Amino acid sequence: MSASLNNVILVHNFLNQTLGLEQTVIEGQIVGRVTESDPALSGNGQYAWEGRWTGDYLTPVAFAKLTVNGEERLTFATQDGLICWLHDGWDDNGAEILDELLTRGYFGSREVLALKGAFQFDTFNPSITASILTAGVNEEETLEGFSPLTRDRTKYLVDGLADYDPATSTETQFDAPFRADYSPTADELTVARADVHQSITEPFRCRERDYGIQLRVANGQGSCRIVGTVIQAKPVGINATRKA
Repeated sequence: MSASLNNVILVHNFLNQTLGLEQTVIEGQIVGRVTESDPALSGNGQYAWEGRWTGDYLTPVAFAKLTVNGEERLTFATQDGLICWLHDGWDDNGAEILDELLTRGYFGSREVLALKGAFQFDTFNPSITASILTAGVNEEETLEGFSPLTRDRTKYLVDGLADYDPATSTETQFDAPFRADYSPTADELTVARADVHQSITEPFRCRERDYGIQLRVANGQGSCRIVGTVIQAKPVGINATRKA
């Protein structure tokens, strides 16, 4: 915060404030889940803090929830009298917005060997770079197939289907399922629907050994909504069990 105005917004995700983590070892592999319960029993909101936002236009004097174009939005007023609101978007005055997510490492302080995982994305004309991180200096490796991962709006996710042709598309053809990307071209202005995100699960393979393995996902164009991530790993060392 500067002496004259607010220039940092601390982000607390109230939807995550009751989340907690449960982990155990089954047949030599660490498995777990995120659970929702009483905040007093689930980590006291430790998963709710998302980080901070900064920027020349993020200078709020006061916040309020208002209805904008039929949807409830978090709005704020600036010192010079502008009323702004926050919404899903990927373009800032003609320039693409670079989005990046760095996950936390959840392995219960156990050293593990990570072998594979997957992302679930909702995308609109994306350019996704993904990497896996371990502790140390510059110990980050770009995942194969994510350098970057882009989508072809003319291709389908099902083999054998003919390519989509934007120049001759109808509304029914635009909405046909299993297309890799639904971002429209100028030829589709009368038949397309704006902001159609394709939901896709993208697996990956890795071989990283550490106590707190993390994933970094960055998108340089369009829109990428990260629905979920998962890493499958094996604990390192000897695991003893006892039955009475």
